[in-house]
Amino acid sequence: HCALGQWGTEVLFHRFFLNSACRTTDPSAADFFYVPSYSTCLFRDMANDQDAADAIWDPLVRFLSQQPSFARKRQTDHIFLFADGQSARIWDSYDLVRSE
Repeated sequence: HCALGQWGTEVLFHRFFLNSACRTTDPSAADFFYVPSYSTCLFRDMANDQDAADAIWDPLVRFLSQQPSFARKRQTDHIFLFADGQSARIWDSYDLVRSE
């Protein structure tokens, strides 16, 4: 079910980039990083926003924060795709790159 319809967009983009000529496995050669999270699929089984943060977003932010490429351009070269409004709304609370 995660690869179908509007909610499958995250999976479809991931599959596209895995097989794309624009893909590189060398982080220093990458202009952008697509970060597949399948959040829409995973969020379906979450009871509330805190469960989603605990299960999806907190581990993802911890993982990304350990990657040298994540800090390279202050996270602005990392692309996240949210196929639903829930994930984008929750992710917004992490406020990673705003300068407000």
